[in-house]
Amino acid sequence: MDKIEGQPLPAPGARPITENDRQWLHDAIGRALKDVLSGPQSYYPDGVQEDSQYMGADLDRFITSLENFRNSYVIDPSDMMGPMVDQL
Repeated sequence: MDKIEGQPLPAPGARPITENDRQWLHDAIGRALKDVLSGPQSYYPDGVQEDSQYMGADLDRFITSLENFRNSYVIDPSDMMGPMVDQL
């Protein structure tokens, strides 16, 4: 009998991504990154921009959420998101 490789199953409702989604993913990641670094998310409620320590923590959380999204919520057979996340 052939050995079956064990891989975790994707989450219910996981969406497969294809080459047609590449530009959409790139743009969505770019918009979210811009928000973290220079958009509304990079400012305190009083209007002062966050210091680099808080911005770095926000960036780390953003990267972690992308990795979680890639590993749990999409089916990415060609590993399209891998290089995008690795470059961050």
